Amino acid sequence: MKRKPNWRLLSLLAVLLLVIFSVIAVGCGPGEEAEPPEDPVDPDPTDDPDEPDEDEGPRQGGTVQISIHLDPENLCPLVIPDGTVARVYDVLFNGLVKANPEWEWEPDAAEEWEVSEDARTVTFYMRDDLTFHDGQPLTAHDVKFTLKHMAHPDLGEQLVRVDSIVGAREFHEGEADGVEGLEVIDDYTISITTNEPDASIFSTVSRDIGRIIPKHIWEDVPPAEWSRHDANREPIGSGPFKFVERESDDYIMLEAFEDYHEGRPNIDRLIWRIGDDEAMLGALMNEEIDIHVRVPFDDVDMVENLSFANLYDHDASQTQYIGLNTLHPALGEVKVRQAMATAINIEEITRACTGGYGEPIVAPRLPSCWSYPTECEGWPYDPDRAREMLDEAGWTVNSDTGVREKGDDDMVLDWYHIDRTMEGRLAALVQQNLEDVGIKMDMQSMDFATFADQHLLPQDDDGNPRSLTKDDFHIYLMAIGQGADPQPFERQFHSDYSPPRGHNFPSYSNARVDELFLEMRRTLDLDDRAEVAHELFGILCEEVPWISVFSTPAFTAAHERVQGLDPNVLQVTWNVLDWWVE
Repeated sequence: MKRKPNWRLLSLLAVLLLVIFSVIAVGCGPGEEAEPPEDPVDPDPTDDPDEPDEDEGPRQGGTVQISIHLDPENLCPLVIPDGTVARVYDVLFNGLVKANPEWEWEPDAAEEWEVSEDARTVTFYMRDDLTFHDGQPLTAHDVKFTLKHMAHPDLGEQLVRVDSIVGAREFHEGEADGVEGLEVIDDYTISITTNEPDASIFSTVSRDIGRIIPKHIWEDVPPAEWSRHDANREPIGSGPFKFVERESDDYIMLEAFEDYHEGRPNIDRLIWRIGDDEAMLGALMNEEIDIHVRVPFDDVDMVENLSFANLYDHDASQTQYIGLNTLHPALGEVKVRQAMATAINIEEITRACTGGYGEPIVAPRLPSCWSYPTECEGWPYDPDRAREMLDEAGWTVNSDTGVREKGDDDMVLDWYHIDRTMEGRLAALVQQNLEDVGIKMDMQSMDFATFADQHLLPQDDDGNPRSLTKDDFHIYLMAIGQGADPQPFERQFHSDYSPPRGHNFPSYSNARVDELFLEMRRTLDLDDRAEVAHELFGILCEEVPWISVFSTPAFTAAHERVQGLDPNVLQVTWNVLDWWVE
């Protein structure tokens, strides 16, 4: 295997853990059985690699086909970044730094860095041999351009990621032409200055969040038009694989980048095959694809017994939750949200939906994380108590309809979930629990892209992003990726980051929570940060803007001919340079 560096940060900020985070919306592909591309590659996925020597070991050649469960609308990582396609981004783009499985920082586009004495400025010294896939050099100017545009008002939902950088907020608000805290010292050196010490700045510039896009491609395109630009569908990055072509709802083809700075990948082509879990499972069993990233829990035993495949059980760092629109008259009341949490049998739902592999949770963090509020008991299942709480809140049952009412408002609530088997099963169980206490659910399922466009990130009549209202949705079911560092949850719960600025879809507002996010960002000592995080997530556990349901592992199946895989929390493709085909 290729030997990868294992550099550790040599500064105060650098000892902090990496955020592996993005809003992961568990979406769904087209549902039809996918066919391999006919012309671009041999439909047999077992392209013969270069003949090996007598000794087994990595060798070059071959094609690997890997599943992805939806067709990504955006392949420019600054245009509504989607956690679902993070593993595609990982092989197309670089950040200044990246992480290894021990949550340590390693060089990526940057070779080294230094932190100022006041811990507010980080200076990155970049490699001078990086190029984009079109042959143009990757420089500090591209890094500045990327980070600046993460604060652009037309790409505003990413502001939270760079808000701590001096001048980012002013640029976002139109009060400045640039971001003062981003300084290009020379073509391969850039300094980033934050308003105060920021424990999450390395996450901001990592391959996971701060994926570097080419200035020469995007600088003459108004950001409001980026989503419609060709480079959003056919991206130019600098990662180990470069874009070749795509067929909507079928595949995305990449090929090895010969000039990649860490060396050419062993495999020649990487093809992302698009389809839902059922279609991709069938493709795996027919040996039409090599890697299926999301083996459903119900199918784990069957896949484990396949003679030609290896099954990897790994930490997916993903939690399932129910989001509540606090702008709705009922859902805006803390006691109502608490009653709903009390009415839902989380333990039974976890068993039914995960085959026993999941773990019930009481807050939007993984129980293994240092920020999980272990002192919070959550809201144990007690439907009788839930009815009492709703009565106490003034929401009483109409004897004719069986639905709770208060004044002119009733508790007939719209529920949205992604059209997948597990989500449908979970939704049906929650519906039964809530209707048992007088809350009627109007259940609707759809693909994630439609739901996001129409309900979570709506636009006004002129096509501009607008704020949410009580009628955009009432309740939704979603999954979100987790990382070791909780700071990115600021984007989900800080009152400044309701759409279109961020992903606070519940429109939740709590002044103390806002204060704690700022305090956690400023706090560099991990033990002190944990204390802040426990209070913060304890409040979220108590006030329930989300009803946390369960965390799950992941199962990845791979044909035995594909060697070198090591799936873990860093995405299946984190070590794609080590993959090879027997």
